[in-house]
Amino acid sequence: MESCPAGALNEEGKTDVMKCMRVLEPYGLGANIRFWTKLVDASPEEKKSMLKDVEYWRLYHVLQMGFQYLCFNCMKACPVD
Repeated sequence: MESCPAGALNEEGKTDVMKCMRVLEPYGLGANIRFWTKLVDASPEEKKSMLKDVEYWRLYHVLQMGFQYLCFNCMKACPVD
């Protein structure tokens, strides 16, 4: 419980999925919608800047690996074999 990066485990060993998702899926569907909505309304210069920004590349990475790619942080932190 103490090792959980999201603080999502309770004493019964159950996972609070919403806590888990907020920490492990910061670049999930909601972040994608916000980014692309902002991009559509941006000027050409802002669009270039946004597409070079690390936020875009994190979103891109998630789309390539799946929304649960940060779950590896939990696996690394979990003491259970």
